[in-house]
Amino acid sequence: MKKFLTNPSAASLVYTVFCNKKTTQPLTKRFDDSIIYPISGMKAPNRLVLAPMTNQQSHPDGTVSEEEIRFLEMRAQGEFGTVATCAMYVTDDGKAWQGQMGLSSDRFISPLRKLTQAIHRHGSLVIAQLFHGGSRANPELTGRNLWSASDIFHRSSGQLIAREAPETLIEEWITAFEQAAIRACEAGFDGVEIHAAHGYLIHQFLSAATNKRTDHWGGTPKKRMNFLLAILKRIQRHLKGKKIVGVRISPEDFSFFTGIDFDESLQTAQLLFESEVDYLDISLWNALKKPEKYPDGPHAITYFANQRAGHSSLIRTAGEIYTREQAQQVLYLGADLLAIGRAAIAHHHLPELWRRDILPSLPPYSENHLAAQGLSKPFINYMKRWKNFVSETEQ
Repeated sequence: MKKFLTNPSAASLVYTVFCNKKTTQPLTKRFDDSIIYPISGMKAPNRLVLAPMTNQQSHPDGTVSEEEIRFLEMRAQGEFGTVATCAMYVTDDGKAWQGQMGLSSDRFISPLRKLTQAIHRHGSLVIAQLFHGGSRANPELTGRNLWSASDIFHRSSGQLIAREAPETLIEEWITAFEQAAIRACEAGFDGVEIHAAHGYLIHQFLSAATNKRTDHWGGTPKKRMNFLLAILKRIQRHLKGKKIVGVRISPEDFSFFTGIDFDESLQTAQLLFESEVDYLDISLWNALKKPEKYPDGPHAITYFANQRAGHSSLIRTAGEIYTREQAQQVLYLGADLLAIGRAAIAHHHLPELWRRDILPSLPPYSENHLAAQGLSKPFINYMKRWKNFVSETEQ
């Protein structure tokens, strides 16, 4: 008989029903297995990763705060095998929100060493996620004009939001990602993740909806991938075989992030596997979903696992994984690593709960509960944007 930390709300009944079903799938992979990132050779104590998540806890100047260090260190203390940071902007004009962490200059290196040392004290690996907002950067914070793969217009007003980047700026961006990766290593990170998902700059190059170029950087699906591949190549020049290098992509359209075809994403994955990334993260929002393009086919993650045949890269995914049974099912379907977001926010010691066969409590959560889990007030306020995650009254 499974135990609950707290009684789940009525709204969570669907999870309760699922959670109490015993899996009959063979446990060829377990969430608490140690795992080696194949290209770098680095070893994590288990397959669980704190997902890279916006939290708005850094200082206004982009330096890491004590609050952010505390939040991340608590997840390492809670035995997540790998801890990923939030998206870190690689140029000042790529900053997208208040409280975002930066890696755009050498001044960030020393403060970040305190973060990496804190994570390593608990035996976990720590990865820096590298980011540029593109047309989704915030000019009120940066004071700069917005640039993207092509001219971007507001969906409703038709107003020009961002202009098409010239070749010189594209080269500057590639160099900025490269330099940020070098700084991450100097700060003690075990590797980097290239954020090519969720509608930000690299995603804007991959998307047929936002990339209308007809040069080396666009015009065909393969050319739309060139920007990502150029960044990867530059970073691997310094890190390959020494540090972890991963990539996160959105495999299909989601919300207003459009122009991503599922089959093209499989082609992107194939090129990344051939380029020997340590891992590819498939950001699905629901790790157990099937592709919108193929609703009667296998689960989305299985397509990517099949695409990987003959290559050693790991596959990571995320999305609505709350229970051990859900985690094991995602591993069975082809994933090697599990990036845990909201469940990790609410339970810094989630790996221990799963090992003890305890079902984690489900949202909504009180502000007091979240504060006890290491969330600062800005982070709690940000999480109020997620429907039914933060309770309106204290419990």
